[in-house]
Amino acid sequence: MTDPLHEDGATAITSVAADGLYRATVPRGEGRRLYLFSRLARSYRLFDGLPSVTGGSAHFRQHPLTGEWISYSGVRQGRTFLPQTAECPLCAMTSGELKTDIPVDDYEVAIFTNRFAALTEEASPPPDMILETRPGTGICEVVSYSADHQASLSTIEPDRVALLLDALAIRCTELMANADIAYVMPFENRGREIGVTLDHPHGQIYALPHIPDRIKKAADAFRTDDPLAGLSQRLPEQLVLAKNKSGIAFVPPWARYPFEIWIVPHQQVADLAALGAEARADMA
Repeated sequence: MTDPLHEDGATAITSVAADGLYRATVPRGEGRRLYLFSRLARSYRLFDGLPSVTGGSAHFRQHPLTGEWISYSGVRQGRTFLPQTAECPLCAMTSGELKTDIPVDDYEVAIFTNRFAALTEEASPPPDMILETRPGTGICEVVSYSADHQASLSTIEPDRVALLLDALAIRCTELMANADIAYVMPFENRGREIGVTLDHPHGQIYALPHIPDRIKKAADAFRTDDPLAGLSQRLPEQLVLAKNKSGIAFVPPWARYPFEIWIVPHQQVADLAALGAEARADMA
């Protein structure tokens, strides 16, 4: 819901109750959306944010040896690269002068359509090549869980983490309802070392038209047996970091990285939404 413009050019918008949270949905033009999530009803001052970008046909190419589908998108080459804090596109806006991707005066959890998406809902035909190709159909969203530029998952309160998980549960369910989507993957890459181009704390959601090979292999492991059955009882105590009635955090003895932690619910479910709000709060 929106109200008339203020003197500074901002429009007042108000969140509404939805799925146990409060949410404001803001159309951003050319099919883009901004979703603002909060625990309590609240209002925002909405400004005119950053515009859409164009360029580079998104498509998949199939690896001839592994069969893996690899994503290509020229628009990714023009994405914002390590801007100064004052020019961060994920910070809230205090006036209409410096535009951002989250053009409101404050927020708790914001999820929005990625302007530099590797996949698009209406992808153009793929190029003709010597290997198999197909359109880069999919949906890419950015997830910012704090308006504080210096925050991280380790510094925000557990209730904010729970709000983040609840918001992800809602968006993942909505994205999976799309007939063209086969798999939804929320994730966070943290740190410049891994290639992050924005220092502001954020993650992403990729909604893919196919199930990645690695996920297929993990699913196949459960078809004949449950490889994680009784895991909390079988783990050596020195590998257990924390546990409660809903789940367990541990260092897997099969870790692939020097620092790797798994957080596993005791209840086996298909996705975050099926886990339930209480269990998500415990996981937070």
